[in-house]
Amino acid sequence: MKEPVALIHNHLKYASQVLVVKDLSEAQQYYRDVLGFTIDGDFVRRDGVHFLFKENRSVGAVRPNSHIDVVLDTYIWVEDVDAIYEELRKKGANVIFGPMNMDYNMRDLLIEDLYGYRLCFGGPIREGADVY
Repeated sequence: MKEPVALIHNHLKYASQVLVVKDLSEAQQYYRDVLGFTIDGDFVRRDGVHFLFKENRSVGAVRPNSHIDVVLDTYIWVEDVDAIYEELRKKGANVIFGPMNMDYNMRDLLIEDLYGYRLCFGGPIREGADVY
């Protein structure tokens, strides 16, 4: 007789970062049209990346990390940084830098969304990757 398979109840599936925005619809449309995400309620998602937008029109409510001299808000691991660059560039994403080989053996692309949140797409340096 086979032993029953134990269920793993303490497995974390994924996380959703909360981003405060002035206009929920505007943020969702940008993430859909420029960054390739799918709208799902108050969330946007693409592959294993999820963001939950919370609308708040109060002055100072939108606070990207760049306001406190931190370079990025989110690091997103990808297989091919150059392919992501080409896709996002064609759709008009605001590229801050990259793709660029970094001294910590990663290839990064930093973009800024319409509210100033900075998303870094990165992965291990691939042999023969071009430097822009």
